Amino acid sequence: MIMMMRKKFNSIQDDVQTDQNDYNEDNNNNNEIINVNTSISVLLIVCDRLSLIQSTLNQLKSIKDETIASFQNRYNNNETNINGHNILQMMINMPIFVSQDCGDENVHELIEKYVNDSVVQQHYIFPLQNKPINIKYKKFRGYVKVSRHYKWAINKIFRTYPIIDKLIIVEDDLNFSPDFFEYFLTLSTLLDNDNRIYCISAWNDNGKDHLINHSAISLLYLTDFFPGLGWMLKRSFWYEIKDKWPDVFWDDWLRQHEQRKNRLCIRPELSRTSTSGMKGVSRGQFFKQHLSFIHHFDRYFPFFQHQNNIVDQLYPENYDQKFLYQVYNKSQDIHPVALKKMDPIFVNKNIHSSYRLTYYTKNEFIEYASMFGLMNDIKYGVPRTAYKGIISFMYNGLRIYLSPPVTRKIYLIDWK
Repeated sequence: MIMMMRKKFNSIQDDVQTDQNDYNEDNNNNNEIINVNTSISVLLIVCDRLSLIQSTLNQLKSIKDETIASFQNRYNNNETNINGHNILQMMINMPIFVSQDCGDENVHELIEKYVNDSVVQQHYIFPLQNKPINIKYKKFRGYVKVSRHYKWAINKIFRTYPIIDKLIIVEDDLNFSPDFFEYFLTLSTLLDNDNRIYCISAWNDNGKDHLINHSAISLLYLTDFFPGLGWMLKRSFWYEIKDKWPDVFWDDWLRQHEQRKNRLCIRPELSRTSTSGMKGVSRGQFFKQHLSFIHHFDRYFPFFQHQNNIVDQLYPENYDQKFLYQVYNKSQDIHPVALKKMDPIFVNKNIHSSYRLTYYTKNEFIEYASMFGLMNDIKYGVPRTAYKGIISFMYNGLRIYLSPPVTRKIYLIDWK
């Protein structure tokens, strides 16, 4: 039902724009400019799910403390830095901001306790929560509220804290890996050094247990599909898109070619977040079938210790050379039915460590993705997790690439 609503709304989405005066007026009435001693911060978006908000804040505090302790054990105070900033001090000074919608008093009291305990730097109340919603968007009421809140909160942080250059954005239904913060700190240099990359995400849409290599703890991918669910954006990208921000379905809007402009995100093989979002605006869309089976990595990997190798491999020219060669030159082409029928004992002994499944049409993609339990939806021609149309996953201990023919160089926008 929700998918049908989204598809219907795509035809009118170009006409949907948020009233800029509401945001400008609020910011003009609040002239506070506050200095913090870090260029990266966390923004937690919340509504009224009290127990989830408490769990999220407890986790963020715990993994922040764990990351600080890990850095202290590994490095001297002035030993190492990211783009001139000391990584230990960045972690110590990294503020957590909470922006609250929905007006729940119990939630307000809870967050204030974390402010008093110095876990939360600042607690903001979304001021537009009672703004009327145009009747023609009444079916999308929840999505309108979420999109408004996101725009106001992101804008608030960047305007109030000029030194903050990047935001890690999370919601109150997420669970986090112990290395969540080190993951983002390490990869943040890609946003600084390569304008072809516009977001870092902690999420793998196809991160079910049977679809991932559990040993590939540091394996990362480029993707043309915006993943969300724990992600980082840069100030410059926000100022590029903020005045066009839509009233609904902000995540699908970010996936449009007009916003993406062929730029890329980073995502992991092993998710660094998982979601408890059975209850929420999306009414648990995909939760029972897909999202509930995606678990976050439960150990700590020292990404920064391997920063040079990890980051260098993700620059597109380096990534393409290795990844595309692996997909189209080293992988054995096979039909998915034949792969399904292969005896696992034989598969494990086969000389081929990876296979390629080639799809030529949208229906073939949906059929093959469904056969292996992948998410089979497509947004503006781009399948979830795809890079140049290629989806990487595991089957019976083998690396599989669900791929378009090597001759296809563009996404087909009419695949929806």
